[in-house]
Amino acid sequence: MDKYFALLKDLMHCRSVSENIPAVNKASAVMRAFLEAEGIHCTIEDCGGRNVIYASTVPGREADI
Repeated sequence: MDKYFALLKDLMHCRSVSENIPAVNKASAVMRAFLEAEGIHCTIEDCGGRNVIYASTVPGREADI
């Protein structure tokens, strides 16, 4: 459970709000690092300067269904 509190703390320190693109991207990087450490495949895509994370149990962005 401690790792989830640490993640929450790290995300809160990013202070990401829509208009603060660097903070949004920092939060995306924190989340990506956490997910990849948990064995989740992540793909990042730029969307208007914001990094959007696609996370899946399999590599890539295309779902089987």
